[in-house]
Amino acid sequence: MTKKNTVPDAEWERQGRLLELGVKHASQIAMELGVSAQTVSRELKRRGYRKNALLHRSVEEIERYHTMKARQRAIMHLPEARRRQIAAKVTMEALAGMMQAIIQADMDGDITKANVVIEPLAAAVGVKFHGKRRRA
Repeated sequence: MTKKNTVPDAEWERQGRLLELGVKHASQIAMELGVSAQTVSRELKRRGYRKNALLHRSVEEIERYHTMKARQRAIMHLPEARRRQIAAKVTMEALAGMMQAIIQADMDGDITKANVVIEPLAAAVGVKFHGKRRRA
């Protein structure tokens, strides 16, 4: 009897997301996981992943990144005092958005709903979440 190659569900989820974003092809996933292309096709189809289904999202992220970089270059040409004002304003807007999310989640009775807003901000300043997280 041959050895069954078991791939954890979390890995299938990660690989399925990469397939949907257009980052990887099924043959690349098969080589990486050590399974056949048919197995990859079957497992990802069973889980509901479609090739390039989220490609538009990655394009939007790239466009957002380039817009942000252009904005940063423009800010760097401003005087130091004006740059500090802009940085303070952006920080206050981020904190206000985070506080609104926390208050709304508390009113809804499930504080984990605020994680959608908190996690990206926490990651930007180097704070990592630990333990189980519920999806909003």
